[in-house]
Amino acid sequence: MTTEQIKQKKGARPVYFKGLGLEGFDINLNKREVTMAWNAFGAKDDDKDIILKGAFSKSISERGPGSSTYRKIAYLKFHNYSLPIGPVKKIWEDDRYLVATAVIDPTPEGDQSVVQYQTGTLNQHSIGYRYIWDKGQYSENDDAFIWKEIDLWEGSAVVSGANENTPLLEMHGLSKEGRITEAMDSLEKLLKNIEIKNQYELRKNISMLLALSNSKEPGKPLERKKEPQTETIDYAMVALAISNSNKSK
Repeated sequence: MTTEQIKQKKGARPVYFKGLGLEGFDINLNKREVTMAWNAFGAKDDDKDIILKGAFSKSISERGPGSSTYRKIAYLKFHNYSLPIGPVKKIWEDDRYLVATAVIDPTPEGDQSVVQYQTGTLNQHSIGYRYIWDKGQYSENDDAFIWKEIDLWEGSAVVSGANENTPLLEMHGLSKEGRITEAMDSLEKLLKNIEIKNQYELRKNISMLLALSNSKEPGKPLERKKEPQTETIDYAMVALAISNSNKSK
């Protein structure tokens, strides 16, 4: 399977989400410090992905806590950059998991997060990431996509089954995949010139539009053509908005 075929098969989007239960979870209330597994290695998940150990090493090196950039990997709530929980102190890969240790800020949001961890309201962690397409390959034997590199943006505390990850996991194949993939490639070039927080929010919202327009969840029928909404997204208007945003800075 070629890189373009993999992109079409996965459904090209600006950002993806992948959840994991509270395995390896530990919270120290005295230090307000939490250690959590953000992703597992070597096992096929619901997206038919197998992520190999070392896949996050480049992201950790370039944007981890020890990096010099201010665009560091974030620890958020619900994949929302407006809801940061606290700073990440350390990120590493052990033999089984991508693991992160973070401090929970002494803020109302942080205090609420501590309580919600304790009660089980926050019962899953999820990462926001981007596939590095030429670092993946399809294995017919495993019926899975094997990834040697993943571009990690953030790790979030989430509610299982009630976050952006759910409709995205239910997303099925898009029609006219080639056109969508081409549009996403063009969008990717524009997004790279935008401040990291705004860039991520744009990625997330566009991904949600693509996912929700193909979700099987029941809802009130929309008065629209039979073709999926994803085919009517005006990427030219998106690009214009991005361009105007850059000019106004």
